[in-house]
Amino acid sequence: MAGFGSRKVSAEIAAGRALRQLLEPGDVVGVGAVHGTLVKVHAVAAEVLTPAGDVRLVPNSQFLDHALSLVRDPSRAAEPSAG
Repeated sequence: MAGFGSRKVSAEIAAGRALRQLLEPGDVVGVGAVHGTLVKVHAVAAEVLTPAGDVRLVPNSQFLDHALSLVRDPSRAAEPSAG
């Protein structure tokens, strides 16, 4: 059973790497029943501040496995990379 647990943690870490490329702190996100402002993507879970002021930790894989709503302030849009 230890192998299964380590695979799950590895999958969450890999999903976190992908999320850090996709999302930025301050983005308004919705995944499953959780909606709010992304505070930070941690190694295995993302911290989301809900409109009620609650902080929810959402497993990183949930963002990749479920429909994700994303609202980003256009003034914070990433600049095109050179090359």
